[in-house]
Amino acid sequence: MKLHSSMVMFGLLASIGSSSAWAYDTTFPASTFGSVGSEIAGVDGWTINDPGFYGSTATVVPRVETTMSYANQLPNDGTSLAAELGGYYDYPQDGTLATVVLSHATPNQLQDVAFRVDFLIQPSNAQYPGRDGFGFSFRDASSNNLIRISLTPATNASNDAYQVSYTVGNSTPVNAMDVSSNPIYIFENTVHTLSLAVTPNGADPTFSVKLVSHDINGNIASTTTFAGKATGLGSANVDSFAAEWNLIAAGSNGLVFDNLRVGEVQPVQLAVTSSGSNLNFSWPSRAGKTYNLRTSTDLATAPASWELVPGDIAATPALNVLSFPRPADTKRFYVIQEWLAPN
Repeated sequence: MKLHSSMVMFGLLASIGSSSAWAYDTTFPASTFGSVGSEIAGVDGWTINDPGFYGSTATVVPRVETTMSYANQLPNDGTSLAAELGGYYDYPQDGTLATVVLSHATPNQLQDVAFRVDFLIQPSNAQYPGRDGFGFSFRDASSNNLIRISLTPATNASNDAYQVSYTVGNSTPVNAMDVSSNPIYIFENTVHTLSLAVTPNGADPTFSVKLVSHDINGNIASTTTFAGKATGLGSANVDSFAAEWNLIAAGSNGLVFDNLRVGEVQPVQLAVTSSGSNLNFSWPSRAGKTYNLRTSTDLATAPASWELVPGDIAATPALNVLSFPRPADTKRFYVIQEWLAPN
């Protein structure tokens, strides 16, 4: 239930810290995902949507191999894995684009969204000559994309390059849009770090993307940032995070990703003032959220177990205000908790 918290102490009325948390955070550890080649779908909340067949209704072409959504790429420490999404299909006779989606539930408002992931695209080869499209996206309950970062094989660059772009909107699969007049490229078999954060702005939240690429020795080779606006999506709810694979041509390569953090939420800033014999509490609140105010006389236990002052407080955007008589204690800590209100 608890997504994040802020704490204040009355007496000195000093802020002693705040924190944010991730709705989903994983290094794909071997203890959870098994060994190299273990199927990820069905583990730790991951699901896969795989069309499985191509072709028109008159001529259906079955897939050659099962789509991969495996634990793979065992690192040197021997304790963690990485996720891989990809596979090999016959090219669809009718040219239909097929999209395979590996997703994980991350319920949150789009205005709260953030994520960070390390990834690489495995190079195609003589056996698997295709160069497919990939992406990371946030989707609503109808599986429509809200924001998607696309990795599309480049047609005007070297053979192992992919263009990085973003799409905002509810089409699925999506068509990439250039992010600048000078397209941003990444390369196969090289590790990249991709981060995205959304900033609330009413009906039109903004988002920023940071892409860090590394050279063959692991050193930072380039850092690129760009931004966009999710126009009209300020009230949209995110149902899931997805890694997507779009088959573009015969043959295939894979998207390998690791160190995944999804759904960071911003800390709520709790303010406390004294008014006569009362304490006044206030904090910025957001539509669709519910709050708990908890208290403790010490920091010996986790805030989630502290006494409720009250709980299940409905949001009254843009500010919640609460007042009650000052306790007799000379020192007391308070924490505000926020989570997505039930439907």
